Amino acid sequence: MLSLLRFAKDMTRRYGRAFVGMSMPLMRLVVMGTNKDDLETSRHFWAKHLLTDMPCDLSPADVDETKAALRLHGQVHMCAMCAAEFTAEHVAVNCFVTLVKTTPAARIAGTQAHPKMREFMLNHPANMADLATLFDKSVWAKYAAKLPTLATWADDVKSKVMAPIMKDAADSLVLPGSRFQFAMVIHAHKGVITGLWSMDMVRAVCRQRRFSAKMANLVQSGSSAVYHFQTDALVQYPKFLTMAIAHPSKPLVPTSASDLAWHTHQLFPAAHRQQTLALTGSVMNHDDSDDARSEARIADGAKENGRPLDARV
Repeated sequence: MLSLLRFAKDMTRRYGRAFVGMSMPLMRLVVMGTNKDDLETSRHFWAKHLLTDMPCDLSPADVDETKAALRLHGQVHMCAMCAAEFTAEHVAVNCFVTLVKTTPAARIAGTQAHPKMREFMLNHPANMADLATLFDKSVWAKYAAKLPTLATWADDVKSKVMAPIMKDAADSLVLPGSRFQFAMVIHAHKGVITGLWSMDMVRAVCRQRRFSAKMANLVQSGSSAVYHFQTDALVQYPKFLTMAIAHPSKPLVPTSASDLAWHTHQLFPAAHRQQTLALTGSVMNHDDSDDARSEARIADGAKENGRPLDARV
């Protein structure tokens, strides 16, 4: 499981509320032999909605075999057409600005969730009114036209486009949380350089290799080791949730055992949303972003847990 909220936002924006009650692939495997109705419903859903023409690369240059260095390590590359050097941030900004110009605001990642509770506000009238104000295409076109060819988030999009738009619109916004709308949108798009989703799936999968390796090694250790690890998970996860209740504003880093339980909990998205919202006041998000700010937040969270940093998975 990668970022639960980003995945849910993407799928809900793409497919609507019909997706919320759908089972995840691993859940379907669990019930395949006992619940044929669930399996058949899922098959019909994906047969109807699965994309066949989604673009797989929107980057402005062909980087061939060195693309991994661009996407995973932030290395500079040279444009094949104009010889200009660019980074993954430049690509993400270019994709985002193009998206805002051509896409309804409600389909832009980061626009349909409550900024505090992280609950979906799909087509909420007040939120839709604020989105129409904040993402007015004529206003965006005016400010975006002044951006440099290789624009960045902080120095260009945030300060030269979003800041003046928010300044003019702040007093007319209906929902108080809408003042944080641009920050949520940047978070959803800052690492996106391919496709239509709000996260780079290649980077996300690569970040899971360490956790997957731990689980594979555990299985190889035998049934006794697996049993004890599962027991630890069942004991530690309630304690992790208790810490989340006691420290709602602090980033917490799970141990390997409690993280396995958390991953399992997320396989039931409706139950996870309902239960974590009831316990903590917001939907708990499993976000393993690897940018500098997130790494610093994870380090602080490890200290808060009283765990070493290598407890992070």
